[in-house]
Amino acid sequence: MYIIGLLVLAGYFLTVNTDEILNELVCENEEMEFTCPKGYTIEILSAMYGRKDRRICSDPKKNDTDCEAYGSNVKISDRCNLRQQCRILADSTLFGNPCVGYRKYLQVSYRCLRNHDILSRITCEYEQFKVKCPPDHFIKIVNALYGKKNPLTCYRKTNRQYTNKCGDSLTATDILASRCDNSNNCSVMAENKVFGDPCVFTYKYLEVDYLCLNDITKPSTAPETKRKGLDLEDFHIHLPELRTPINHRLLENMPDVSHLVVGSMPEINKKKPNRSAKSSILGDTM
Repeated sequence: MYIIGLLVLAGYFLTVNTDEILNELVCENEEMEFTCPKGYTIEILSAMYGRKDRRICSDPKKNDTDCEAYGSNVKISDRCNLRQQCRILADSTLFGNPCVGYRKYLQVSYRCLRNHDILSRITCEYEQFKVKCPPDHFIKIVNALYGKKNPLTCYRKTNRQYTNKCGDSLTATDILASRCDNSNNCSVMAENKVFGDPCVFTYKYLEVDYLCLNDITKPSTAPETKRKGLDLEDFHIHLPELRTPINHRLLENMPDVSHLVVGSMPEINKKKPNRSAKSSILGDTM
């Protein structure tokens, strides 16, 4: 019971505060991925696509340059703000090419903010997902999952085999956002024709978190900000795992959790991404 209490305590601390600034860095033509806990949304603080440090993503033949694509912060903010998860490909097609012929990289700082206005809806497979916001409001898809995570959700007694571990939230979110974002109402069939089939012979469901925004609550695009010199120790080279700080001020008021069970812990995505080693980014210097 003591161990269970400690596990629940750790889960509590992982969700009480996410004001920590998170930093990510990938080389050109690699993907960067941001992930926040359920009920939280991304806020992009700064972004730079270009080349500022010769040690990062180095090229022995062409390594000495200083360049930066204008508007990187705005482009990432438009794509990722108010999402729970977001994926960006670091390439010149999106950001432009500030220094032709040189290998570039993308560095981003962001944080996860608690959002109490998130609404949720679950739609079983072969049924129609419908959502309508109040007048003068528009939809913003925060996160979507098409698949099966909970075997009891949309349970159907059938001869079909099932699994409770399938579904790609990033793909489902992108598909649903392309159909619903910035609309007052939206209707989409929860079926394989729309989202693909992440788990064959399994009765699936579509789980959606969304916001209804108006002109007042609509997120403003973060302005370009001047950054201090890059400190490699501040950046996570791999794709991010969930990282949230512990607020030690809460220790004094922390409730007794020894009676709780593991099942009450918040669900947190701890999937470790498959990314190249840090040495692939920090190359040889001249």
